[in-house]
Amino acid sequence: MRDLTSASLKLSRAEEQAGKLEAEFADFFSTENKAHSILVHKNSDASEWWVTWHINKVPPDLWPVQIGEIVHNLRCALDYLVYEFSTSATGKWPVSGTAFPIFLEEKAYRSSGQGGGPSAIRGLTPEARAIVDRCQPFTYEIPEAHYLWDLKKLSNGDKHRFVNVATTYDMKSSAIIQFEPKVNRFEWITSGAGGILEDGGELFRIRVAGATPETVMRWDPHLDFNNLFDESTPAVTSVPVMKVLNGTGRFVGAVINEFARL
Repeated sequence: MRDLTSASLKLSRAEEQAGKLEAEFADFFSTENKAHSILVHKNSDASEWWVTWHINKVPPDLWPVQIGEIVHNLRCALDYLVYEFSTSATGKWPVSGTAFPIFLEEKAYRSSGQGGGPSAIRGLTPEARAIVDRCQPFTYEIPEAHYLWDLKKLSNGDKHRFVNVATTYDMKSSAIIQFEPKVNRFEWITSGAGGILEDGGELFRIRVAGATPETVMRWDPHLDFNNLFDESTPAVTSVPVMKVLNGTGRFVGAVINEFARL
């Protein structure tokens, strides 16, 4: 029976790191941390109001490093599986130069060349090969949305540059805007449903009837924050970081379980 310890430990470490990172995300954007402020502005006659962000604290520089470590451990867990289960035609074990192939197109995967799937899994039994086959992104309805394709692009990208994130906000429909004293009415000029969180960025702008320079606006924003991969990694741009990392971790865990049944 093959030993799955190394692959399982890599996955466990990735899950531990992902849990820590998710907690850091939540702590950073908590009300107590005051990572940002919301500033209310109005023109001289109080007929137009707008709200902007002020960034008090920038996200930690280590976040991209932590993401890279999680991605590395998940990728290694898959490669360890193929290495552990590979045996040469002469019975030699393990076989060097193997890897868990990840392909977007079946033709490339089936290629018999050095970069094709058969070369990477040449020492696997038919049963083990079948598992790898089923895991390929090209078998998915939307191959580009497959967790392993995300993993491959992130892994390749992290080898050459930081995998950066961009913070977004989402203003819920339950957000409450009130004026003291009460105004006649207000109407939206620009709606701040959500967007990229940037210093000085405008959340929304409204036109107000019946306000004076002494009028005060009170706003309960009901905001949600999220960290997305930015344009530094085109394959996963605008995809939530934790959705990718946690989803990929679950997928890798399922693959390990399949190999464990062989």
